[in-house]
Amino acid sequence: MQPFPLASSLFCAEDADDVASWDGAEWEYPSSSASPSQVMILPSSFSEPHRPIDDLFATELQHMPRSDYIARFQDGSLDCTARQSAINWILEVHAFYRFLPVTASLAINYLDRFLSSQALPRGLGWPWQLLSVACLSVAAKIEETHVPLLPRTVRRMELLLMAALQWRMRSVTPFDFVSYFGSLLPTDCTEGEGCLPLLRRASNLILVSHHVVDFLGFRPSAVAAAALLCAFGENIEDSSPFFDIVTKEMVDDCRQLFVVYGMVTAAPFKRPAPQSPAGVLDAAACGSCDTQKSASETATPPEPSPPTKRRRLIATISGASHVDDDGKPL
Repeated sequence: MQPFPLASSLFCAEDADDVASWDGAEWEYPSSSASPSQVMILPSSFSEPHRPIDDLFATELQHMPRSDYIARFQDGSLDCTARQSAINWILEVHAFYRFLPVTASLAINYLDRFLSSQALPRGLGWPWQLLSVACLSVAAKIEETHVPLLPRTVRRMELLLMAALQWRMRSVTPFDFVSYFGSLLPTDCTEGEGCLPLLRRASNLILVSHHVVDFLGFRPSAVAAAALLCAFGENIEDSSPFFDIVTKEMVDDCRQLFVVYGMVTAAPFKRPAPQSPAGVLDAAACGSCDTQKSASETATPPEPSPPTKRRRLIATISGASHVDDDGKPL
């Protein structure tokens, strides 16, 4: 594979921090008076699917990395550590700006698809940082209502990214299937505030699965189904329509991968009693995992910084990112 073809065209006189960080002054934050319930933390597709499910199943393979992608990490031709750092950065910035979970998933999909078709030069950190910024920026422009202003260098990288992906930016992610599979559970878990803990836990599992390259061996639909079943905590019958499109063997294998990497640590989801009032919004704590560890660690998430405070987020993250049920880092 040829080296990154246009890397030299991305050199410029701009400060590296301006490329790898976003200034708070360039971002319109949510109103400080907004209550937590007014801040969207789950993708709208959980309750209102916007793409026909048959089309999603038919096209999901077209939005996955090339078939040899995992093998190239295993033989060392691709840098797994650099990918991990890029994903950590994407999830860190995603949590800082309180983006939707689907935005992070879409950005990581762009990252993997790009890396499976293009080669980044080894020994240089800035191309990875620039690619990470471009992936998250393009994803935010598709899913979010407010996006930051970015330097011209990032805009050039965005164009390179979109050209490499043949302008197929509306990728299919596991979040596109959550509403469908949620409706097939023994109790319909797509509506009502009582189901939010389940959806948040499934969302968290999908996000932390991006740390593990092995999950790229499964279709997005299988990852969504496995994450929901792990969050649900109960087995369902083999004859369930849940397995009409995705096979039980595939879902079980993916579900086992969540267990092997220590991602499933929370207590099983408890179905809300019919007579209970709606409004139970707190999800059970769900641990995430580092790809280098088999056991999860829990910690109390820090209080968020005031939204009006100017901050710069440097694109150098050490260690794996841990997130809670809201997608915030622990």
